[in-house]
This record gives sequence, C-alpha cells and structure tokens, in this order.
Amino acid sequence: MAFIQMLINAISLGFTFAVLGIGLSLIFGTVEIVNFAHGEALMLSMYIAFWTYSITGLDPLYSIPLAAIILFIVGVLTHRYLIKKILKAEMVTQIFATYGLSLLLSSLAQFFWSSNFRSVNKAIVKNRIDIIDGLSIQVGNIIIIIVSIFILVALFWFIKKTETGQAILAVSEDPETASLMGIDPDKMYMLVWGISLSCIGITGALLGGLYYAYPTVGSSFGTLSFIAVAMGGFGSISGAFLGAFLVGFIQVFSAYFFEPSFKLTAVMITFIIVLIIKPRGFFGRY
Repeated sequence: MAFIQMLINAISLGFTFAVLGIGLSLIFGTVEIVNFAHGEALMLSMYIAFWTYSITGLDPLYSIPLAAIILFIVGVLTHRYLIKKILKAEMVTQIFATYGLSLLLSSLAQFFWSSNFRSVNKAIVKNRIDIIDGLSIQVGNIIIIIVSIFILVALFWFIKKTETGQAILAVSEDPETASLMGIDPDKMYMLVWGISLSCIGITGALLGGLYYAYPTVGSSFGTLSFIAVAMGGFGSISGAFLGAFLVGFIQVFSAYFFEPSFKLTAVMITFIIVLIIKPRGFFGRY
C-alpha cells in the first residue's frame, strides 16, 4: 500500500512540474529567453488562492479562473514592458532582467503580505478518500493529475491544431520569415507569455490549498522546474515532460528510501549525471 501511495504522490508531483516546466520551455523555445521569475508567478497565484479563501471564505479551487486571468495579464504586461525591450540584448542582460523581476516580485510580496507562512485551513484538496483498508488518496493529488492532464492536452491541441498555434511554431522557428508571411512575432511572444503564466496560475491555485504561501515559496518550485527542463532539454516540450516526471519520482522515492532531507540532493546528483552524459539534456535543441 505504501508503494501505491508513493506512486500516486510521484505522479501528482510529476504533473505539477510538467505544467511548470512546459510553460518555461514554451517561453524559451519561442522567445529564447529564460524566465527566472517563473517561480514567483507561482507564488502570486498561491497568494491569490489564499486571499480568495481568506476574504470570501470560498475554497481555493474557486480561485482557479481568477488566478488564470490575472497571471495571463501579468504575462502580457511582462512581455510588453520588460521582455520586448531586451529581446535583442545580450543574454546576460536578459538573465539579469528576469532575475531582477523575480527579486522584485518576492520583495513586493514580503512588503505587502509580510514573510509569514499563510495556509488555507479547510480546503477540498486536503481531504482524503479511502480506497481500501490501508490506502487513502488525497483529493488534491487526484485533482492535480486531472487538471494537469487537461492543461497539457489543451496546450498540445492549441499548438498543433490551431492557426494561432501554428503561427507560434512558425515564429519559434524563424521570426523574420514568419513576419514576411503576415504573422506578428510580437503578438505571438505576448500570447506565449500570457499562456505560460496562465498555466502557472492554475497550478498555483491548486497548490495554494496544499502548501504554505510565503514570498519565497516560488524559488523551490522554480528551481526544480528549471532542473526538469534542463534535463529534458531546453526548447523541447516532450523533454520537459520527461524531466518533470523524473524529478517528481526521484523526490518522492528518495525521501522514502533515505530521508526527506535527501530528496533535493538526489535530484541534483541525477541532474549532474544527466548533464555529464547528455550536456543538452534528453531532447535539447540548444
């Protein structure tokens, strides 16, 4: 029973990192900028879930549409007023710009909401369902898996089957040629940032009922999502998916067989081994 429980937890965690990692990979694969503020976007959506519960008394699940809309707007504004200005800048400038944005967001969160750990006392995702004697599944794991599958399927369908998705692919391959065909790369970049952060918003609203919300909560999730994308290969959505599940399974099973404090070490050891064998990750384009 313990193995089944760990397996469910690992799958749930894998899907969480998959949504985060694919959003990160989508931005890099299209705009070719690494978003170091990815984790802070998750932090904002977790606060949205918390304050929705605190102010209205509604379960954090009801904050999902609000978090998705707000984070979409944040993504669009981020591109319009920051990323657009540094698209042709040196990579080091782009890195410092997005890293500076992450520091700004976490500092603002600490200024407005303090560094206190805030949690939702009663949330649907915290309930457990008894399957058989000795085996119970947390509702949050089930919801995360279902919602993540929906997000990933919808994202793949949008990219592969719609004209807008094909336009995004065209821009990611060659923005100059795409512009000659009547596609506006700037609008595609803006849309990609909005979609990516909107997916994070949905994930963060789900996690807001399970984890504490505090100004630096995004750094842990953000770091692990970066590792997942790097192992899978920057620019590869399928690679990000594989890397995410690898990170999720390593975290859960290393914590069980060794001790919880070892799980991050296990992920880092695996990460280094993968980079030594395949410096570009499993399916990296860069």
